[in-house]
Amino acid sequence: MKKVSLNKEKCIGCGSCTNIASENFSYSDEGKAELINDNVTDKAIEASEVCPTEAIEIVEQDTKSINFKSERCIGCGNCVNIAPNNFKFNDEGKAELINEEITDEVKKASAHCPTEAILFTTNENSEK
Repeated sequence: MKKVSLNKEKCIGCGSCTNIASENFSYSDEGKAELINDNVTDKAIEASEVCPTEAIEIVEQDTKSINFKSERCIGCGNCVNIAPNNFKFNDEGKAELINEEITDEVKKASAHCPTEAILFTTNENSEK
């Protein structure tokens, strides 16, 4: 099964996606796109095709999701260095999850996180 994925870091706020697929996207307070529905529709596919920064993708739905425990973060930077498309530093110098797509880099970042702040959640279990 597929789903719509949005990388907020790539978004420039052009509005193409919100104009084409308003059932999937809205504007955040930051003036960038926000994913409100990850169901794949013809309009969502069209939005992914016209996005000038390729911030929108149609991806295979993973049965796992990232469960980022921000309160555990000590700001070591491993995740930001290993998976920069998924993590960035916030104003407090701690990591912030910006893209929930599970990639090999995210799995590697999880393995290198000294406080086990990056977990993967399935229906009932959390695992590192």
